[in-house]
Amino acid sequence: MKLVELDTTVADLHATNGVQWPLAVDLYHTYTHIDLHDHFLRESRFAEDEDPEVYYNGDGNVERFRQWALCFKTLRFLPMVGPGLALLHVPRNARVNIERALKQFPEWQRPIVQYIDLDSSDFEADRQSALEGRKLVYWRPKSWMSKESCLVAPEVSYELNDKRFLTHPGIPTPTMELIQLAQPEQQAYLASRPLPFVVKFCRCSSGQGTFMVATEDARHKMLHAVSRYATRGGDEVQVSELVHSKRPHYGVNFFMGNGEATETQFLGATEQVSTKDGAWVGGIIDYNEQGDLEQTLRDTISAVAHTL
Repeated sequence: MKLVELDTTVADLHATNGVQWPLAVDLYHTYTHIDLHDHFLRESRFAEDEDPEVYYNGDGNVERFRQWALCFKTLRFLPMVGPGLALLHVPRNARVNIERALKQFPEWQRPIVQYIDLDSSDFEADRQSALEGRKLVYWRPKSWMSKESCLVAPEVSYELNDKRFLTHPGIPTPTMELIQLAQPEQQAYLASRPLPFVVKFCRCSSGQGTFMVATEDARHKMLHAVSRYATRGGDEVQVSELVHSKRPHYGVNFFMGNGEATETQFLGATEQVSTKDGAWVGGIIDYNEQGDLEQTLRDTISAVAHTL
């Protein structure tokens, strides 16, 4: 079988940018609307809007949802860890499936997987033992991480992932305003504001929680999502103008090392694809254009990095 060699990994990026500690990586999402397990309770401190594709809608098959949620993103993101320690929960993550997936990558790029039994009465002690002497890196901050030695404190990560960060004067963004969901008249504004406009939840995962409201049907879907977001603790949303451009819209990933003097490392840019109604449907990575895109986006990357 031909192996897939990655351009870089999380472990490589940290090792070459001054991080000397061995890493332990938590790849799990956060959920605020359901307890996945007695040892994986719903998140109440670092709440965010969840990906609607992994949202339990009350259809009665809760065990199937838990199985899916506890495995979701694992196979997708596990290879990017590289030669670091990745924490996975059994029995939800089948070892044979994980091992088969990792065999597609060269041994020197494969993560070391530490399985921790969710059903064990010693779960917390086992997790603590796995983290000993390591810096924790995570996909999403969780309450229990505040007591651990994290490379970036969960409180800091949560603050930086807040869309309110975009209002910083050093970041080039469209004109925007904050809407307080606790004030009925401001919620009513969302139902009557002239089209088109954009709504962004302040707390959301990845590109979720962004609504390009160009039709009344899109407004209806946005208002339903806002209501659900408010019930889970969301208190603000951002409203901004919808910028029309003939140029593609890009999602950009870059890495910041340890210290202000460290230059940011461009990882890649993905063209974001949406329907005419503003629904995101995926992304396109053109490897032939990455060099040109890096040069085009360098000023924006530098502005965001400097603000961080």
